[in-house]
Amino acid sequence: MSKYKVLWIDDKHHELELDKDTAYQLDIDLIGVTNAGEGIKELVENSWKFVAVIVDGLFYKTSKHTEDAIDDEAFGMVAKKLSELKNKGIIIPAFIYSGQPSFVKEKNTLVNLFLDVFHKEKIYDKNRDNDFPELCKEIILAAENIGSIRIRHEYKEVFELGAVEYLGQNITDKLINLISLYESKEIKDTEDAFNPIRKILELLFGKLNKIGVIPDEIINGDGWINKSSLFLSGMHSNYKWKDNPMHPTVTFLLYAVLQISQDASHVLEDKLKLKVDQFICTNKSPYLYRSVINQLLDILMWFKRFMNENPDVDKNRSLWEKVDNNSKDGWIRGEVTAIAANGYGTFHPESGRATLSIVPKMISENNILTGQIIEVITEPSPDGSRTYIKQIRKC
Repeated sequence: MSKYKVLWIDDKHHELELDKDTAYQLDIDLIGVTNAGEGIKELVENSWKFVAVIVDGLFYKTSKHTEDAIDDEAFGMVAKKLSELKNKGIIIPAFIYSGQPSFVKEKNTLVNLFLDVFHKEKIYDKNRDNDFPELCKEIILAAENIGSIRIRHEYKEVFELGAVEYLGQNITDKLINLISLYESKEIKDTEDAFNPIRKILELLFGKLNKIGVIPDEIINGDGWINKSSLFLSGMHSNYKWKDNPMHPTVTFLLYAVLQISQDASHVLEDKLKLKVDQFICTNKSPYLYRSVINQLLDILMWFKRFMNENPDVDKNRSLWEKVDNNSKDGWIRGEVTAIAANGYGTFHPESGRATLSIVPKMISENNILTGQIIEVITEPSPDGSRTYIKQIRKC
C-alpha cells in the first residue's frame, strides 16, 4: 500500500500512465477523477484520505459532460472548494499540473484569483519532462511538513471515521486538534482541551441513534449525553437490552471519559465532583489528558467495527425495549436479592431493568432482609449518569 494518496482531477489522467508509474515509484498513489463534481465530492467526504490534490487546467464539470464541455469553469469550482476547506482549517496541499498554454504560459483570471490556494503558487507543466518528478517531490515534502497530514497518516484507522458512513467530516478537525495537543507537553486551557472530547462523543451517540442503537426518546430528551451512556451500559431506568451488544469495557470507558471531560469542561469548581482542572494545574503533567485520549481512541475504534458489523437499523432497534416499570405513582416493585458485608443491598426490579444499590442507612432504617419484596422510588443523579433509590416501602 502506497504511503501517500493523492487526488488527481484531470479528464485525461487515465492516459498519463508514465506519470502514474513515476508517482508509484515514489510511494504515491494517484486516485484519478475526470470532473469537478466527483473531485469536489471526494474533497468534501474523504479529505482525510488524501495528502494532496493535483488539478488540471481544463476538465469536465460533471461526469455527464463531453469533450465539448471542457472549460476553466471546472477548475474554478474545485479551487473555490479548496479555498472553503482551507478557511475551515482543512488544509490539503494543492498543485496545478496542466499542459494548457492558457494555464502554464498565459495569464488566466481564475488562476490569478485562486493562486494562493495552490502550493508555492506554482504551475507545473505537462510538456516539461522534469516538472512531474519535481511535483512528486514537492507533494512528499508538503505532506511531511504539515502536521495535520502526518497525524492523519499515523492515526489513519481512526481518521477513517471521518467518512460519511461513520461520523462524517466534522470529526476530522476535532481529532487533529486533540492528537496535536496529546503530542504536546503542556495543557494551557483545560476547558478547550477537553470540550472537543465531549463533542466527539455527541457525534458518536448521534450516529448510534441513526442506526437504531440509541432510542429517539433519549437523544431528543434533556441530559441526553449522560443518558445515552447510561443506556448503552444497560443502566437506563426506562429501557433494557434484550440482547446487549455492548462490550463492558467499552461502556466503562465511555462513562470514565464522559465524567472526566464534562468535569474539565466546566469552571464552577465548587460544584464539580472531580475538579479535573485543579488536578491538572497542580500536577502539571499531560498524562491524565493523554490517558483520556487513549481511551477515546479505543472507544472510537471499537464502535467503528461495531458500525461495520451492525448496519441494520430495524435489527438494532430489536435489541432493546422500553420497559414497564410495574409502578404505581412512581413506585417500582422488586426483590432485595443480596445484602453485602459492607451493608449495601441489591434491588432487582420485577420489570427486568438494571439492578440498583440500596445504601446501608436505608437497609437498617427499614429492616430490609435478603429475599424481601419491596417497592422503591428512584431519582437520577444531578448529572444524569446514575439512578439512585430515594424511598423504600415494604410490600
